[in-house]
Amino acid sequence: MNRTAAASSITSLFLIALIGAYSFAAHARNLVWADPLTMWQDVSSKSPMKARTHYNYAIMLAGTGDLDGAMKENRRTVELNPAFAKAYFNIGAILHTRGRVEEAEEMYKLAVLIKPDISEAHSNLGYIYYGRGLLDEAMAEYREALRYKQTNPRVYVNIGHVLKDRGRLDEALAEYRKALVYDPQNVPARLGIGSVLIKTGRSGEAESVLKGVVAAMPGLAEGHALLGESLAALGRPSEALFEYETALGLDPAHSGARQAIMSIKKVGN
Repeated sequence: MNRTAAASSITSLFLIALIGAYSFAAHARNLVWADPLTMWQDVSSKSPMKARTHYNYAIMLAGTGDLDGAMKENRRTVELNPAFAKAYFNIGAILHTRGRVEEAEEMYKLAVLIKPDISEAHSNLGYIYYGRGLLDEAMAEYREALRYKQTNPRVYVNIGHVLKDRGRLDEALAEYRKALVYDPQNVPARLGIGSVLIKTGRSGEAESVLKGVVAAMPGLAEGHALLGESLAALGRPSEALFEYETALGLDPAHSGARQAIMSIKKVGN
C-alpha cells in the first residue's frame, strides 16, 4: 500500500472525549434537560466566564457534527484560559479535518508544549510528518503517543506504516498485530498485515486475511486491490483480475488496480 492509501486508511481524526461529572448550583439541580447538548448550552450561557463550561459545550457540539460551533467554543475556552491545552488540541483537530494542516500543526505543538501527555496530539503530529515523508519525525511522535497511551491501535498501525516504508517488514508486521490486540477488527491493521505477507512471499496467508477484510467491508477498494495482488502472486490471474476490477469500480482513481489490470490483460493477449 502506498503512502497515500495508507494515510487514507487511517481512521478519521477525533476530539478528546469528555470525562467526569460536574456539580451545579442547588437551584439548577431540579431542572430537566432534553439532552447533554442542551444542558451544556444552558450552563455555558449562565457561566460565560468559565473556560471549562465552554470546553464541555464544544465537545457536545462536535459530537453532533457542528464543527463551526465547536471551534467557536474552543476558541472562547482558550481566550478565558490560555493554558487550556486540550482546547488547543481540539482546535487543531478541527483545522486538520478541514485541510488546514499547517495551522493544525501549530495547535498540536502548543497543546503538547502546555501538556506533554496528550497522546492524540503526538499521534496527529506524527500523521502530519508521515504525510510529508518525514519518517524519523513521524516515528518520534508516534513513540511519544505510545509513551502516554499504550492502547491506541491507530498508533501501532501508523508505526507499522513507517517500518514498512523502510523495508523493515517483520517489525512492521509485529506492529500491525499489536494493533489487533486492542482492536481485533481494525481494518488498516489487517490491510497492513496482508500487504506485508504478500511482500514476504506469504500470499496464501495474505489471501485469507484479505478475504476477511473484503467480507467485512465489501466497499473498500484497497482491500480488493490487495486481495487481487495476493491472488496474482498465487498464479490465479482470472480471480486477481476480478478483484482489481472491483477495486477500480469502487475507486476509479486507484492507479495500482488500473496498472495491474493492464498487466494481466497484456499477458493474456
